Amino acid sequence: MADGTDVALTVATEVAKEISKEAYADGVAPSLRQAGGLLEDLAKTARLALAPIQVTAALQDRFRDFLDRTIRRVPEDRRVSPPPQIAGPVFEGLKYEEAGTPLDEMFSQLLSKGMDSQYIHLAHPSYPQIIRQLSRDEAVLLLEISSFEKSGAPAKRRTSMDLNTPPPPAWKNVKIELDELNLEQLHYPDNFDLYFQHLYSMGIAAAFKVHEEPTKNLDGTQKGTRVLEEFRLTDFGRHFMSAVTK
Repeated sequence: MADGTDVALTVATEVAKEISKEAYADGVAPSLRQAGGLLEDLAKTARLALAPIQVTAALQDRFRDFLDRTIRRVPEDRRVSPPPQIAGPVFEGLKYEEAGTPLDEMFSQLLSKGMDSQYIHLAHPSYPQIIRQLSRDEAVLLLEISSFEKSGAPAKRRTSMDLNTPPPPAWKNVKIELDELNLEQLHYPDNFDLYFQHLYSMGIAAAFKVHEEPTKNLDGTQKGTRVLEEFRLTDFGRHFMSAVTK
């Protein structure tokens, strides 16, 4: 079985195949090796991977660290060469994502799965592109919804609203009575509905109405409604999240 540096070299080679070979004509930056850092082979791997993508020292350091933590997450006896359809788009996506974000971690977890003989079947070629389409807040929502599902109870929201007449009927006085999703962790919580519509359009998550009851005036006429929803991953969304999380 190949060791970490051999697998890293394979990763970089496959990345290079995904990008124009002419980029190598520009050369590469000085060695990325630092005292107490990675082995020279891994430094060479990072240089090779970065050559066709970018050459700034800061980003090279970032790619080196990304490769290191991604490879070392996989037990040595299970390390395999990742599919180029995974490795190439992952490295391309990293060009536009800061280190340490939820999306950065999703990329790393996905590449680890693609390098792990036990979990490589989870690494679908479409997943790097899906990660690239997500905002940071949408990734946070997916992680929270997934966490609720793992606990055995989906996240719930109860909303009440009043009818607004004359026809056509519309709703007013919309109030959130219960919300188990922590929107305070979002950078833009007011965009929640937009985020969830996007996740739904991608087939990853959906809101399921589990109960609805009318609210009434004193004379028995309908005043409004109260709706209980559950936020869940779809079957596809569960598979996706199993590939991009621990």
